[in-house]
Amino acid sequence: MKATAETLNDKHLRRWGIPLVVLMTLIGSMPFFFPGRWDLFFIYFLAGLVYGSLTWEMCRWIIIQVRLYFPGVVNTRRRIVTTT
Repeated sequence: MKATAETLNDKHLRRWGIPLVVLMTLIGSMPFFFPGRWDLFFIYFLAGLVYGSLTWEMCRWIIIQVRLYFPGVVNTRRRIVTTT
């Protein structure tokens, strides 16, 4: 089920944002939490992509369902309260 005026335009965030966030998080945290264990980088990168993508898609589905249930600008407050 797709809403016409209420669709999410997050194609580029899904394609580039999730891998970029996972990559930057790993590069920043590996030296502190796993010093010298860069052999684990690929495994953690794949796990981060899977979990990050699943979380993104679940949240995206919830937001779309709330937008379909409370359509229009007049229901913005209800949508915010429902999703927080």
